[in-house]
Amino acid sequence: MDADSSGGVDQAELGSMLSAISEKTGTNLGDSKQLFTQMDSNADGSLSSDELDKGMKDLMPPPSTMDFAQSRG
Repeated sequence: MDADSSGGVDQAELGSMLSAISEKTGTNLGDSKQLFTQMDSNADGSLSSDELDKGMKDLMPPPSTMDFAQSRG
């Protein structure tokens, strides 16, 4: 995710990550610029691991128990 080893995730890196997730899941996760702005709670232009973690959890809630059970098998 942190392709340039800056210690945070910038908007381009988030866009690449969301594109990869969309390709694998077939789900459109929305506009990466808008999502980045929402996730960047301190507006420093970089997502910390905590900001990214919270933002992704908000964006992609965990699967239901039934979905999990079906995926196992």
